[in-house]
Amino acid sequence: MRLATRAAAAAAAAGVASFAYQTTAEACDRRRFPPPGRLVDIGGRRLHLVTAGEGAPAVVIIPALGESVLGWRRVLQGAAAQTQACVYDRAEIGRSDPPPHWRRTPDIMAADLRDLQTGHAAPS
Repeated sequence: MRLATRAAAAAAAAGVASFAYQTTAEACDRRRFPPPGRLVDIGGRRLHLVTAGEGAPAVVIIPALGESVLGWRRVLQGAAAQTQACVYDRAEIGRSDPPPHWRRTPDIMAADLRDLQTGHAAPS
């Protein structure tokens, strides 16, 4: 029984150490590699938004499958040659904060996109 208790304690300690390392490394990376766009406050949460170009109608690129803005920058630049274009990290993706209540529903995602129109740039 003591061996099992020691093994459980060692596993728990390894988990805590891993979590601490990951959290520290993420904070360090955020300082070393600032976001390419701006962080927009949408009522207590921030979403990462990158815009380019001018004109109307605006093109909004919404990456899917957990992809961030980084994979869409070439498409953004191509669209921006013709009109205003933007791409953003959905909640909990890339540099954006998590959604409220740790869930992502179509209604919340639509509200996030609406709120980006009226949001204010937050300090990075």
